[in-house]
This record gives sequence, structure tokens and C-alpha cells, in this order.
Amino acid sequence: MEPVRIQGLADAREYLARAKERGVRAVLIAPAAAGVAWCTEIAALLELEFPDALESIALDCGQDTAMAFEALRAELPGISYDGPHRQAVQALAARHGTQFYG
Repeated sequence: MEPVRIQGLADAREYLARAKERGVRAVLIAPAAAGVAWCTEIAALLELEFPDALESIALDCGQDTAMAFEALRAELPGISYDGPHRQAVQALAARHGTQFYG
């Protein structure tokens, strides 16, 4: 299933409810403005609420290399990054076991 970009918690819950009804698991991509801490907390909450529907949540780091590194240090399950150091960030994500969406 293709990752879905969300705008907030209500958006995520709505999408996961639909995924649960269809019997599929979803990958959500949170906006950069959410930040690493929010993404970590929401991932934990959504895993409790939708254990059969949430595959993973990733943070959209855009072109912000520092944010991508922060997300890797926080051990987020996934990141989306399309900045100038894409190959290096993707390699680091692979070493950390983090899903990479470019």
C-alpha cells in the first residue's frame, strides 16, 4: 500500500479507520511541522488504537537534513527525505532499520 500523507491526528485516525475496514495496513507520513517528538508520540498512540491497521508512521523531513538525522536518532520507524544528501541519509536509514521514503 502506498504511504499516505496526513495533516494531523484526526486525519490519521480517519484514514486508519478506513484501512481497518478494508483489512489493510497503512503507512502514514506526518508533516515536517509535526516534528520528531509529535511523530513519536502519535505513532505510539495510533499503534494502541489501530494495531491491525497501522503498518508504520514516517516523518516528512523534506530537504531538512538535520531533521532527518534527528528522526534517525529518535528511532522513528520511517522518514521521508528528498534533500541534497539523499543517498547518505538513505544509507543511514538502512543501517538503522528505518524505512526510507524519498
